Amino acid sequence: MAEWVPVFRGEELPPGLMRVVTIGDQRILVANVEGTFYAIGAVCTHTEGYLDEGYIEDRTVVCPIHFSRFSLISGEVVEGPAEEPEPTYPVEVRNGIVYVQR
Repeated sequence: MAEWVPVFRGEELPPGLMRVVTIGDQRILVANVEGTFYAIGAVCTHTEGYLDEGYIEDRTVVCPIHFSRFSLISGEVVEGPAEEPEPTYPVEVRNGIVYVQR
């Protein structure tokens, strides 16, 4: 059954930044793009690089190793060499707290 997990206060992650949260054994990347929060898998599906060490470009995150780009909206690969998408997680902000559903 899906569960909403509070991860941090929204004000702790300004627009243009991202951070990793761990829920159970899952590393999840949460990014703030122009005030909208997105959550996808935090480990590149190509080389297992940590996406939080990359950067945000438009509504994508760029892996720091081989520069694969993943959509923060859908998790899909926008530019390879990665071929497998990232999992995505619903995000809600309630009373200033960011929640991720797992």
